[in-house]
Amino acid sequence: MSEHDLAGTTALVTGASRGLGRGIATAVHKAGAKVVGVARHRGPLEELGAALGESFTAVSVDAADPTAAGRLIDVYNPTFLVLNAGTSPLMRPLQALARCPDSVPDHTTTLEEQP
Repeated sequence: MSEHDLAGTTALVTGASRGLGRGIATAVHKAGAKVVGVARHRGPLEELGAALGESFTAVSVDAADPTAAGRLIDVYNPTFLVLNAGTSPLMRPLQALARCPDSVPDHTTTLEEQP
C-alpha cells in the first residue's frame, strides 16, 4: 500500500488500541485514510492519536454495544470498517452500508451479489 492509496477515505477500526488493530490503524493512516480508532480503553487510543496526529479520532466505547456501533456509523460515515475487536456488534452497521452501495468499494460485493 502506498502513502496515498486511501486518501479521501475514512476507516473505522475497532480494537485499535493495541496489537493487530493498532497496526491496521497505523497502516491505513500511512496510506492516507482518516482513522476512527475504537477501543474500550481511552489511554492507549490517546497515545496512538498523539503518534498519528489530527487525522486520527479516538473513540472510547465498547464495540459490542449495538447502539454504540450504530452511532459510530451514523456519526463518522466510514468508507470501510475493520472489525478487529474481540467481539462483533449486531449487523446493523453492515446493513446500513448495504443500503448505500455507492459507499462500497468496487472490489467488494454487496450481500445480494453473493452466490
